[in-house]
Amino acid sequence: MTSLFSYVPNPGLQLKARLYEFIDGCKSSYVLGDGVWEDLKWDAIKFTKLTAPKNARGEVEDHHRFSDEYREFSKACIWYMTSHRPALSKTHLYMAFRVLEKALSDVYQCSDAWKVDIVVLDQAVSIIRDVYAENSGYTVSAKLTDIAKFLVAHRLVDNIVEDWKCSIQRPRRMSSGLGGHAHRDRNSKLPSDEALDAVAEIFSRDPDLPRDIFTTSFLAMSMCAPQRASEILALPVNAEVSEVDHEGADQYGWRFFSGKGYEGDIKWIPSTISSVGKKAFDRIRTLTEPARRFAKWVEDHPDKFYRHSECPDVDEDDPLTIEQVAAALGHGFLSVEAARSLFHYKGLKVRHGSHTLRMLWPYVLSRLPQGFPWLDKEKKIKFSNALFCMHRNQIHASRPVLAVKLQVLTYHSFIRDLGPCATQEGHTNLFKRHGYVDADGEPLKLTTHQPRHLLNTIAQRAGLSEEYIAKWSGRANVRQNRTYDHRSDEERLIKVRDALLAAPPPSTISVRINSEVKVVSVEDFYTNLKPATHVTESGFCEHNFIISPCLRFANCDDCEEQVCVKGDDVKLERIRQRLARQEAVLALALETNSDIVIGADEWVSTHQKSIERLKQLISILSDPDLPDGSLVRLTGGNYSHIHRAIASNLNRRVGGR
Repeated sequence: MTSLFSYVPNPGLQLKARLYEFIDGCKSSYVLGDGVWEDLKWDAIKFTKLTAPKNARGEVEDHHRFSDEYREFSKACIWYMTSHRPALSKTHLYMAFRVLEKALSDVYQCSDAWKVDIVVLDQAVSIIRDVYAENSGYTVSAKLTDIAKFLVAHRLVDNIVEDWKCSIQRPRRMSSGLGGHAHRDRNSKLPSDEALDAVAEIFSRDPDLPRDIFTTSFLAMSMCAPQRASEILALPVNAEVSEVDHEGADQYGWRFFSGKGYEGDIKWIPSTISSVGKKAFDRIRTLTEPARRFAKWVEDHPDKFYRHSECPDVDEDDPLTIEQVAAALGHGFLSVEAARSLFHYKGLKVRHGSHTLRMLWPYVLSRLPQGFPWLDKEKKIKFSNALFCMHRNQIHASRPVLAVKLQVLTYHSFIRDLGPCATQEGHTNLFKRHGYVDADGEPLKLTTHQPRHLLNTIAQRAGLSEEYIAKWSGRANVRQNRTYDHRSDEERLIKVRDALLAAPPPSTISVRINSEVKVVSVEDFYTNLKPATHVTESGFCEHNFIISPCLRFANCDDCEEQVCVKGDDVKLERIRQRLARQEAVLALALETNSDIVIGADEWVSTHQKSIERLKQLISILSDPDLPDGSLVRLTGGNYSHIHRAIASNLNRRVGGR
């Protein structure tokens, strides 16, 4: 196993030279992971400026790219930081580097990374506020802080940056609050009943369109277990598990690999929806079988062209016409003009007889997804064994299905099919295709994460334990459950009320109800208003800390605000031990009780009073005629602020009569 590269800054170099030294060290230690170092794009990261067009395809214009130096700098930092801290999100780091590049350009009209200072970082914060929403802005700002700390720690910028603090605060968690704003925030994370009913109706009609099959089946599966979209899309085709439980009932589930800490685990589907889960799984399996068959062929026959249904029936080395080349590549039977235009775009020769199936096969292999044959190498899932293995354009509305190309599905593959798309005129989603709108005639919409929020909220309402909900949802930390708990204020209060009503009374204190109702004095009424109590070594304390601090700290046995419970043998034994210690201390005080030792007589008097109170308390708590559970309080001479306040109030009442 190769050791990680650790950069040690050379204090003898200038900032710019030190930065180049860091970049060179990262490049020489870089192991092929997300892509070739020199490439513009690494996996999901395209090193373009913040102002570059979104979803840019093909060649990116030069003025939208990072400068060469800044691209090298950002690549080195992203690779180094994520190598040493794998939990860091590369995508979020990249977003922060885009903001930092824009800030450098605004402040210094260049993108020299070694010029990063407090002014640049403050400008970056301003850009984040302008560009990103509250939650995503906080995430990007947190990564900007990580970058600033990293640059300071490795002495790649001026040390003055060490004192910089990001001014963007963590957004308030509205979902855990009370009131109308929190209620609306919680509802926004849950799917509407109208949208769910519409999907259920479309699913029940057994749609024929591949796009409808894919979207409705995926949503049906997401309603069976609270899994993330990426985890459902990474299911193997043999994920189904059936067992008979200890009661003899058939149980059905899927074997998942979670993305946040849990290893592979079976998620059992509730029997009320298991038939829906089976049907959705089977529909996806049938839809994607041709793509798995192609992936398996490539694994087993890396030197033979795949003979799909539209492939010309010719020998491997027979010259092909332009139309036959188009058919072999899965584009159907195009006209000569259309085929020429397509081949010119793809960089292929456009003359008859220029290609054979054997010559086209390397071209096909070069267009397979990165990492083939693995869809997810970490989870050991190949394309040939993936449930959601699909041909390119298989769920596209109008483009031909390319039988010799595979597509890696992400949640972006269907998020546009779950709601209106403001950036695409004439966009038709699942609900629009089937004529569904809400009660006000507005378009329906869903997100891929809403079913997960709904299932977690249902589990909370059903009273499942936090540990079970976390495991069921594939979370390693139960604290993450709070984000998905969208119960209303009333539901939470009812649950607390029911729990309090169902709780039995404490076993150590007997509950007695007097049949005779007695009238009490005003003084007794005020003094019996008890605040929260806390346990002491001998009983419990009723002192009201809202009014004043404790006036007898660590001397509870001499205080009349301590209450002891008859029948608590453990605490009675503690009182006896305290009496023995007090008597021993009194003996020492008596030995030194003379005119020579100043204050000795006061200690003798104090110990004698304490011993007398302890003896009285032991006598009462040991009395066999006193029933267990009785509350015992020794009155004394202590005078507190609350006593003075009550006395003053009573005097005013009496004087006013």
